[in-house]
Amino acid sequence: MELTGEEVRDYGIWTIEGTPSIETDQLMVYANIIRHKFLYIYAQEGKITHISVTDPIKWHRKNFKSQKGQRLMT
Repeated sequence: MELTGEEVRDYGIWTIEGTPSIETDQLMVYANIIRHKFLYIYAQEGKITHISVTDPIKWHRKNFKSQKGQRLMT
């Protein structure tokens, strides 16, 4: 998966205050390049600025609960 521009903000690294902690305009995500891991590569103006490797998160639709008055899309 490759994201650019404002789409990157949804997957970027954030501070506890709710502001982006790194400036980035491109994100590339690779699954299973490293066995059972996700590789995130963040770039700014075509240069790699940060790299992270994470474990996949197991989740199920039942884990998500809607807020009062809202309905989750299925």
